[in-house]
Amino acid sequence: MMKTLLSIFVTAALLINLSYAVGPGDTVTKIFLEYGDGGKVDGSSFDTDSMKGKLAVLFYVDPDEKDTNEPFAEALRKKDFNREKYSSFAIINMAATWLPNFAIASSLQEKQKKYPFTVYVMDMKKRFVKEWGLADDASVIVIMDKTGKVIYRHDGKLSDEEIKKAVTLIEANLGA
Repeated sequence: MMKTLLSIFVTAALLINLSYAVGPGDTVTKIFLEYGDGGKVDGSSFDTDSMKGKLAVLFYVDPDEKDTNEPFAEALRKKDFNREKYSSFAIINMAATWLPNFAIASSLQEKQKKYPFTVYVMDMKKRFVKEWGLADDASVIVIMDKTGKVIYRHDGKLSDEEIKKAVTLIEANLGA
Protein backbone atom coordinates (compact mmCIF):
# COMPACT_ATOMS: atom_id res chain seq x y z
CA MET A 1 0.00 0.00 0.00
CA MET A 2 2.75 2.45 1.01
CA LYS A 3 4.77 1.57 -2.11
CA THR A 4 1.70 2.23 -4.30
CA LEU A 5 1.08 5.61 -2.65
CA LEU A 6 4.71 6.55 -3.10
CA SER A 7 4.56 5.54 -6.76
CA ILE A 8 1.42 7.66 -7.29
CA PHE A 9 3.02 10.63 -5.53
CA VAL A 10 6.22 10.43 -7.60
CA THR A 11 4.25 10.12 -10.85
CA ALA A 12 2.07 13.08 -9.92
CA ALA A 13 5.11 15.17 -9.00
CA LEU A 14 6.73 14.40 -12.36
CA LEU A 15 3.56 15.28 -14.25
CA ILE A 16 3.20 18.53 -12.34
CA ASN A 17 6.82 19.43 -13.10
CA LEU A 18 6.30 18.66 -16.80
CA SER A 19 3.17 20.78 -16.90
CA TYR A 20 5.27 23.79 -15.81
CA ALA A 21 8.05 23.14 -18.31
CA VAL A 22 8.60 26.17 -20.51
CA GLY A 23 8.31 25.58 -24.21
CA PRO A 24 7.63 27.41 -27.46
CA GLY A 25 4.90 30.01 -27.01
CA ASP A 26 5.46 30.40 -23.24
CA THR A 27 6.79 33.58 -21.70
CA VAL A 28 9.38 32.77 -19.07
CA THR A 29 8.87 33.77 -15.46
CA LYS A 30 11.39 35.84 -13.56
CA ILE A 31 14.18 34.11 -11.67
CA PHE A 32 16.52 36.14 -9.48
CA LEU A 33 19.76 34.54 -8.28
CA GLU A 34 21.96 35.94 -5.54
CA TYR A 35 23.94 34.79 -2.51
CA GLY A 36 23.34 31.07 -1.87
CA ASP A 37 21.08 30.63 -4.91
CA GLY A 38 23.83 31.58 -7.35
CA GLY A 39 24.55 34.49 -9.64
CA LYS A 40 27.03 35.65 -12.25
CA VAL A 41 30.58 34.33 -12.10
CA ASP A 42 31.81 37.78 -11.01
CA GLY A 43 29.74 37.36 -7.83
CA SER A 44 26.97 39.78 -8.78
CA SER A 45 23.30 38.82 -8.82
CA PHE A 46 21.50 37.62 -11.94
CA ASP A 47 17.96 38.44 -13.02
CA THR A 48 16.33 36.72 -16.00
CA ASP A 49 14.72 40.06 -16.88
CA SER A 50 18.21 41.00 -18.13
CA MET A 51 17.64 38.54 -20.98
CA LYS A 52 14.81 40.67 -22.37
CA GLY A 53 15.28 43.37 -24.99
CA LYS A 54 17.29 41.16 -27.34
CA LEU A 55 16.90 37.69 -28.79
CA ALA A 56 18.43 35.45 -26.12
CA VAL A 57 20.00 32.02 -26.43
CA LEU A 58 20.25 30.19 -23.13
CA PHE A 59 22.39 27.13 -22.54
CA TYR A 60 21.35 25.42 -19.28
CA VAL A 61 24.09 22.90 -18.57
CA ASP A 62 25.06 20.22 -16.10
CA PRO A 63 28.86 20.63 -15.80
CA ASP A 64 29.24 16.94 -16.67
CA GLU A 65 27.48 17.70 -20.00
CA LYS A 66 29.46 20.86 -20.82
CA ASP A 67 30.55 19.68 -24.27
CA THR A 68 27.20 18.20 -25.34
CA ASN A 69 26.15 21.18 -27.45
CA GLU A 70 29.56 22.63 -28.26
CA PRO A 71 28.87 22.22 -32.03
CA PHE A 72 25.85 24.54 -31.63
CA ALA A 73 27.87 27.05 -29.61
CA GLU A 74 30.55 26.99 -32.30
CA ALA A 75 27.95 27.52 -35.05
CA LEU A 76 26.69 30.59 -33.16
CA ARG A 77 30.24 31.95 -32.71
CA LYS A 78 30.87 31.64 -36.45
CA LYS A 79 27.70 33.61 -37.22
CA ASP A 80 28.92 36.56 -35.12
CA PHE A 81 25.40 37.92 -34.67
CA ASN A 82 24.83 41.62 -34.00
CA ARG A 83 25.21 42.04 -30.22
CA GLU A 84 22.73 44.92 -30.23
CA LYS A 85 20.01 42.41 -31.14
CA TYR A 86 21.40 39.12 -29.78
CA SER A 87 22.60 37.86 -26.41
CA SER A 88 23.77 34.54 -25.03
CA PHE A 89 23.68 33.06 -21.53
CA ALA A 90 25.35 29.97 -20.09
CA ILE A 91 23.61 28.96 -16.87
CA ILE A 92 25.40 26.18 -15.05
CA ASN A 93 23.41 23.73 -12.94
CA MET A 94 25.96 23.57 -10.12
CA ALA A 95 23.89 21.12 -8.07
CA ALA A 96 23.92 18.52 -10.86
CA THR A 97 27.50 17.37 -10.39
CA TRP A 98 29.92 15.96 -7.88
CA LEU A 99 32.61 18.38 -9.07
CA PRO A 100 33.55 20.97 -6.44
CA ASN A 101 31.95 24.40 -6.91
CA PHE A 102 35.27 26.25 -6.62
CA ALA A 103 36.72 24.26 -9.54
CA ILE A 104 33.67 24.92 -11.73
CA ALA A 105 33.62 28.61 -10.75
CA SER A 106 37.30 28.95 -11.66
CA SER A 107 36.69 27.35 -15.05
CA LEU A 108 33.69 29.63 -15.66
CA GLN A 109 35.73 32.73 -14.84
CA GLU A 110 38.22 31.69 -17.53
CA LYS A 111 35.40 31.09 -20.01
CA GLN A 112 33.93 34.50 -19.17
CA LYS A 113 37.26 36.08 -20.13
CA LYS A 114 37.48 34.03 -23.34
CA TYR A 115 33.84 34.70 -24.33
CA PRO A 116 33.04 38.15 -22.91
CA PHE A 117 29.75 38.47 -24.78
CA THR A 118 28.22 35.41 -23.09
CA VAL A 119 26.90 35.91 -19.57
CA TYR A 120 27.98 33.01 -17.33
CA VAL A 121 25.69 32.25 -14.38
CA MET A 122 25.77 29.67 -11.60
CA ASP A 123 22.47 28.10 -10.48
CA MET A 124 23.38 26.59 -7.11
CA LYS A 125 19.93 25.18 -6.21
CA LYS A 126 18.43 24.03 -9.54
CA ARG A 127 16.06 27.00 -9.67
CA PHE A 128 15.71 26.70 -13.47
CA VAL A 129 14.85 23.01 -13.10
CA LYS A 130 12.22 23.76 -10.45
CA GLU A 131 10.74 26.98 -11.86
CA TRP A 132 11.04 26.58 -15.63
CA GLY A 133 10.95 22.79 -15.75
CA LEU A 134 14.31 22.53 -17.52
CA ALA A 135 15.88 19.09 -17.67
CA ASP A 136 18.17 18.23 -14.78
CA ASP A 137 21.55 16.54 -15.35
CA ALA A 138 21.45 17.52 -19.03
CA SER A 139 22.14 20.21 -21.59
CA VAL A 140 19.13 22.33 -22.54
CA ILE A 141 18.88 25.04 -25.20
CA VAL A 142 16.17 27.70 -24.89
CA ILE A 143 15.84 30.52 -27.42
CA MET A 144 13.66 33.49 -26.48
CA ASP A 145 12.53 36.53 -28.41
CA LYS A 146 13.16 40.01 -27.01
CA THR A 147 10.01 39.85 -24.85
CA GLY A 148 11.05 36.61 -23.12
CA LYS A 149 8.72 34.41 -25.17
CA VAL A 150 10.21 30.99 -25.89
CA ILE A 151 10.57 30.32 -29.61
CA TYR A 152 12.67 27.15 -29.34
CA ARG A 153 13.62 24.54 -26.75
CA HIS A 154 15.67 21.39 -27.03
CA ASP A 155 16.73 19.02 -24.27
CA GLY A 156 19.89 17.00 -24.91
CA LYS A 157 22.31 16.98 -27.82
CA LEU A 158 21.26 18.88 -30.93
CA SER A 159 21.67 16.95 -34.18
CA ASP A 160 23.19 18.72 -37.18
CA GLU A 161 19.65 19.17 -38.49
CA GLU A 162 18.49 20.74 -35.19
CA ILE A 163 21.51 23.07 -35.19
CA LYS A 164 20.58 24.30 -38.67
CA LYS A 165 16.95 24.71 -37.58
CA ALA A 166 17.91 26.71 -34.47
CA VAL A 167 20.36 28.96 -36.35
CA THR A 168 17.78 29.61 -39.09
CA LEU A 169 15.21 30.48 -36.42
CA ILE A 170 17.63 32.91 -34.80
CA GLU A 171 18.41 34.56 -38.14
CA ALA A 172 14.72 34.89 -38.96
CA ASN A 173 13.94 36.47 -35.59
CA LEU A 174 16.88 38.85 -35.71
CA GLY A 175 15.63 40.17 -39.02
CA ALA A 176 12.17 40.84 -37.61
